[in-house]
Amino acid sequence: MIVAFATKSNNLESEIDTTFGRANYFLFYNTDDKSFTYHDNRPNAEQAHGVGPKSAKVIVDAGAELLIAGTMPGSNAMNIFEQTGIKIFIPNKPDTLLAVLANYHQLNA
Repeated sequence: MIVAFATKSNNLESEIDTTFGRANYFLFYNTDDKSFTYHDNRPNAEQAHGVGPKSAKVIVDAGAELLIAGTMPGSNAMNIFEQTGIKIFIPNKPDTLLAVLANYHQLNA
């Protein structure tokens, strides 16, 4: 399964971004082979309008089944996620990607 994380920077020590559409990066984690890839979302994040659906398309195109972000996406992005069956998880508190990932592994061990 591919898990998408909205992150502030492009490293594993990054904090989960408190936004979705305007997140600087998306990290894609493959739970099968434990590999990571990053997508630079700054071109979308810097646009004035329509960033949610554009960012949602990045998540869909990557084949993610789960999105972890600091807040819920807006209604236009949510419509895309509902149509494609992508689940969304919002951590209880802002945290680093590694901490959220460790928690994910504990819950799914």
